[in-house]
Amino acid sequence: MGFLKGCWSSLQGLRIRINDEKGLQYAALWVTACIHLHAFALDHEDMQFVNRDTFYKKGQKIAKKERREYAEWRAEQELAALEGEINAGGRGEIELLEGKIKREELKKELLAYLDAQRR
Repeated sequence: MGFLKGCWSSLQGLRIRINDEKGLQYAALWVTACIHLHAFALDHEDMQFVNRDTFYKKGQKIAKKERREYAEWRAEQELAALEGEINAGGRGEIELLEGKIKREELKKELLAYLDAQRR
């Protein structure tokens, strides 16, 4: 029980009076839920179920789509900058564009890092 309390802080603060059937059932359900969540986390920690996990697959598909859309957007922005479509006098627009590009670069690096961690 101590190991679970270390992983699930809600068990540390579980202050229930178990002086009737309702309190006993509530505490038992709470502990059972934590045990099931812990087992689920352990099963997925070693990526054992990744190939069958539809939630994970959907997330990977969305991330791949976002990376493709970002690459297309980035190419469009670079082309627009080269063609002079961005007003050189509007420094605010350029800073905004630079900020968006930086945010997308950081997002790409984070996704690559998370993808490497799962392998």
